[in-house]
This record gives sequence, C-alpha cells and structure tokens, in this order.
Amino acid sequence: MGLLGLGLLNSFGDLPLPDQIGVAIHASLLLLLLFFVSARRVLSCAFRRAPMFKDDRRSPVGDHPDAEHHRVVVGYWFKIAVCCCFYNLLVQVVNLCYETARLIGSQVDSRNYSVLYLPSVQALSWLFLGLSTMHCRFKVLQKFPFLIRLWWFLSFLLCMYTAYVDVKGVVAGSFSISSHAIANFAATPAIVIIGVVSVRGVTGLELYRDHGDLQEPLLAEEEEPGCLRVTPYGSSWDI
Repeated sequence: MGLLGLGLLNSFGDLPLPDQIGVAIHASLLLLLLFFVSARRVLSCAFRRAPMFKDDRRSPVGDHPDAEHHRVVVGYWFKIAVCCCFYNLLVQVVNLCYETARLIGSQVDSRNYSVLYLPSVQALSWLFLGLSTMHCRFKVLQKFPFLIRLWWFLSFLLCMYTAYVDVKGVVAGSFSISSHAIANFAATPAIVIIGVVSVRGVTGLELYRDHGDLQEPLLAEEEEPGCLRVTPYGSSWDI
C-alpha cells in the first residue's frame, strides 16, 4: 500500500500544473460537499430521535392540506444550470472513456495512469453538482446553496486559467493537443454560463397555490419597494 501510494503521488506530480490544480480543487470540494451532506443527515437523525427537538423541516408542498393545488414553476436559469452540469459530466465521461481505451491498448510498461486523474475527479464532481442542483427543485429553493455556487465559480476560474495556458502554449508553439485540452475547450461555453449562474445565485424556482385561474406565490411576498421577505419554505438545505 505504501509503494502504491508513493507511485500515485509521483504520477500526480507528473501532471501539468493546471491539471494538478484542477484535481486538487475538485477533490477538495467534493469531499467538503460529502462531509456537509453526511453531517446534515447525522444531525437530522439525531434531532429526530430526541424527544425534546421538534422536526419543523417539511416539504413546502407535501404536508400542506391543499398540496394538490400547489405548482412549482421552473425558470430557465434552473434549466440552464442543470443542463450545463450534465453536459460537463458528459464531456468528462467521454474523455475518461477515451483515455481508458488508450491505456488498455498501450503496453503495460508504458501506461501512465495519471491521465485518468483529472477526468475521473471532474466526472464525479459534475455528477454530484448536477444531482445537487436537481435537489434544489425538490426543496423549491430560491437561491442555489453557497457551496455549489462557490464550486461553479472556482470551476469557471480554473477553466479560464487552463484556457489561458493552452492558448499561450499555442502562441509559443509548445502546445500539444491532448484529450484534456479538447475536453476543456468543449466544456468552456457551459462553464462560462455556470459562472454567470453562480454570480446571480437565483434558481428561478417559484411555488404557487392555484385558485382556478388565479395563482398566489408562496415563497416570497413583497413588503416594501426593494424589500423581499422570504418565507420558511425557501430557507432549507442552504449550505
């Protein structure tokens, strides 16, 4: 195990600097997200078993007596965020499959498994980001959780840095085309859009109560000009 760990560490050191930064950022944020999700579930179970604590976390729709008259309106910003996450997941899965096929077809002694680090970590990251984004739909959150927005923004900065390094290499004549570079350029438009969504932070989800032809918003109501009062329905699962 020690030799294997040392070999993995050495192969990680052979990666280009942008790839090292990408693996470190995505792996750290992935572990952080898993920690938050696990901690929330443990605390939720602990509070639910304790009789002195009352579980006030209810679905905005499920426990209401008029639940069948509620309707969630999904805005285009939410649809864009979900599509961009799963598009980036598809790009990384294709890259991972290509690199795996190349390794299988090469000689055993010349195999460099470090090429699998970045697409593997990024594929897992975009999978969790896509599922976490879709989870906001079930909680009818008005804003995306802070950790997700931070992750998107860091992915945008990393993508811009990698693109800068690649373009600089093309100008200097030292750029070599690789599957990682192609995947980065293919994912750039979606990551730029995700960067905009991370700055805005708004999901575009709205919960309405239907009254025939009339619709009454439930998530927020306006008290004063420029002042938005959010009800308890919009405050759950905000990391």
